[in-house]
This record gives sequence, C-alpha cells and structure tokens, in this order.
Amino acid sequence: MVMVLAGATSLRLALKLELERPLGAPRTGLDVPALARGVRIHRSAGWVAIGAGALGVLTAGYVLLGFYQRLGTI
Repeated sequence: MVMVLAGATSLRLALKLELERPLGAPRTGLDVPALARGVRIHRSAGWVAIGAGALGVLTAGYVLLGFYQRLGTI
C-alpha cells in the first residue's frame, strides 16, 4: 500500500508540476519556491515507492524460499 500511495503521489506531482517538460521550457503559474518544494516531495515520494517495491521483492523471495524449504527441495 505504501508503494502504491507513494507512486501515486509522485505521479500526481509530476503532472501538476509539469516535470515532463524540458528544463528550459516555461512553466505555467508556478513560482520558484513552490516548484522547488514540489520537486523535493516528488523525489522523496519516488524513492519511497522504489524502496517499498524493493522490500516487496525481497519479502516475496523470502516467502518463496520458505515454500521450497517446506517441500524439501532446498
């Protein structure tokens, strides 16, 4: 759930802040402090989503290892 919420927050901020535009392109109606704060939150939310995804993969691998150990194949 953390990964989904953080990813959705990051995506929403990317669209709101028009982060897909090139760096030199003008942005509509955003002042510099608001843009800087939004980019920081976007970056943090993105890293939280990446970290949660990595922990999810590790947890799934651990559970799979337990399944194989129960079967006696490892």
